[in-house]
Amino acid sequence: MESVSLDYLKKIKGIIFDCDGVLIDSINSNIWYYNQFKKKFGLKPLTDEEIKYVHAHTVFESIKYIIPEESHEEALAIRKDPMFEKASDYIKLAEDLVPFLEYLKSASILMAVNTNRTDSLDYILDKFELQDFFDLKVNSTLLPKSKPHPDGVYYILEKWGITPENAVYIGDTWIDEECAKAAGVAFWAYRNADLDSDMHITDYRILMEQFKTANCKA
Repeated sequence: MESVSLDYLKKIKGIIFDCDGVLIDSINSNIWYYNQFKKKFGLKPLTDEEIKYVHAHTVFESIKYIIPEESHEEALAIRKDPMFEKASDYIKLAEDLVPFLEYLKSASILMAVNTNRTDSLDYILDKFELQDFFDLKVNSTLLPKSKPHPDGVYYILEKWGITPENAVYIGDTWIDEECAKAAGVAFWAYRNADLDSDMHITDYRILMEQFKTANCKA
């Protein structure tokens, strides 16, 4: 885990989080979920390449990527089947996330989510009792363009009334990296050393201690 200057941390007024891989550990959930579609259409389980794709893209993009074109309409029609709710059983909260969010809230640092999830975002936030931490939530259907387009970040910054220099985006995929850079905000990579980021985060508790040392207030 890298350290950053205290002056840099003091400038941060808002943090934008990706959801999957950042707030939650959902890789096993995604594998289970999309393999149900594979099974439904008599296809082999997800490949490693497909796993990486579905972890970062919208459900609409993912289904079209893993399912043959002639079955797209049928696959999209069944995606709201109640049986798919079982996927949430495979989701875990990111380690030490809640103490970090609690600290940010106490320090009056704004928090938002910008994700390529669709209508499942509120379900996830409710399930893990995270709703109260985020005053703004952008999913893939709120705006015309989803990540990696920077529209979600622009929307959040405008609502907050802050400049890109006072915000940070935490993500774990190249899509998050591209989104943050296109919007002109600092990008912090969470547990993915392959990304080009301003800081690599491995532990939310260590990051929280760095903020405390900086006495970072909004």
